[in-house]
Amino acid sequence: MKNKKKEKSVVVQPILIFMFSIIMTTVALIAGDNINLSALPDNWIKNISFDELGMLVAMAIMFSLIMETKQSKKTLKFMRLVSITSATMFFDMSCWLFDGVARYRIIVKLANTCFYIFGIAVGIFFWDYLKEELELKKKHHEVLNAIAHILMLLNILSIIVNWWTGWCFTVDANGVYERTDSFWYTYIPTIYIFIVLIGVIIHHKMSFFEKAILLTYEATPICAMAIQAMNYGLSIIYPSCLVAELIIYGNIYLKRARQMAEQEAKLAEQNIAIMVSQIQPHFLYNTLTTISNLCRKDPEKAEDATVMFSRYLRMNLDSLKKMEPVMVAAEIEHVKIYLELEQMRFGDQLRVEYDIKESKFKIPALSIQPIAENSVKHGIREKDGPGTVKISTSREGDYYVIVVEDDGVGFDTSQPIVEDGRTHVGMNNVLDRLKEMCDAETEVISSPGNGCRTIIRIPVETP
Repeated sequence: MKNKKKEKSVVVQPILIFMFSIIMTTVALIAGDNINLSALPDNWIKNISFDELGMLVAMAIMFSLIMETKQSKKTLKFMRLVSITSATMFFDMSCWLFDGVARYRIIVKLANTCFYIFGIAVGIFFWDYLKEELELKKKHHEVLNAIAHILMLLNILSIIVNWWTGWCFTVDANGVYERTDSFWYTYIPTIYIFIVLIGVIIHHKMSFFEKAILLTYEATPICAMAIQAMNYGLSIIYPSCLVAELIIYGNIYLKRARQMAEQEAKLAEQNIAIMVSQIQPHFLYNTLTTISNLCRKDPEKAEDATVMFSRYLRMNLDSLKKMEPVMVAAEIEHVKIYLELEQMRFGDQLRVEYDIKESKFKIPALSIQPIAENSVKHGIREKDGPGTVKISTSREGDYYVIVVEDDGVGFDTSQPIVEDGRTHVGMNNVLDRLKEMCDAETEVISSPGNGCRTIIRIPVETP
């Protein structure tokens, strides 16, 4: 629960920054009614338009990401980057909108101060995102990270001090902004970050295409920074940053599409593996032998067994077509058929109990039956005397809980499982599919002589 709260707090941060920029943009536009926009230079009008357009594009990106049901840590860092870029463009727009208006002198000074501070933060947030993208976790990466943050804090402090000293820029009594020769120093953290990241990308183990994509992130704002530094009156750094972020955004969805395709292929393979693991020759032979014996002793029971066996096979084959989870009631029905066939074989040696309190939730097809088979094959069959398999479903708080337990011979969970090429392969795939398709938590409790208890906890889907 703590992790969920932390994730929510991380999501809220970029949303608040973004909402702040939207609100302040509205205030700026209202205040702009008192300004003669036609008197502004053409370049200034273009800069204001670029910033407004950029904020609208950022809004589209943000809402697209916010609407996702689950954000990864990488996506959250990207959302922060987009939101801080949007806020920076707002302050840039305010600088051009109010510049040269004496009654708004304080707004011009505040807007420029915030513009510098947020601009520095864009570089740091860009670093944080690419650090997550490239998984930079080595010791020297942490040192580079610490230097970047120290430079950022020192620069922010100097920008705040500029309010009184005017070492970086000044705003005269007429509300006119003018940068000093020392303003170049404000680029130091950003230049440092870009140089470090270029070196990291070049030396990072990845394909040439991936390196080219990542270097594109850097090339766009670097070129814009160089052009703007030599051409006062042109504001293209942060719109260019947004262009780089659009490239990142496209790359995120390209990777996500690839991952989804790979996951679907993996799930299809697992479905086949599970189906094959459940229709092994030993089970076919044993069931057919049981039916053959019943044909002589109890023809009616043999007929029932044949019908059940055909239903069992059909359910296994149908499961190959089911990429989406199925209702737990259908899965329980499949398990019941399997266990009834096994009871015909083992007679009084196998007892089965059910306690189904919740049946209106979904799980992957063929996810309970392999666990029940494990209980029969490795627990009850190897036990001296009769044994019982119990299957229950319930709800505990925010989770649906499925429990499959037996009073068989049990095993030492600290020892590695011996793969037999059949059931255990199915079990491993079952656990993977439960995690990938339902975000389920699984727990196996067992010890020699004390049976086995498998617990599956599936989060309740909130409307």
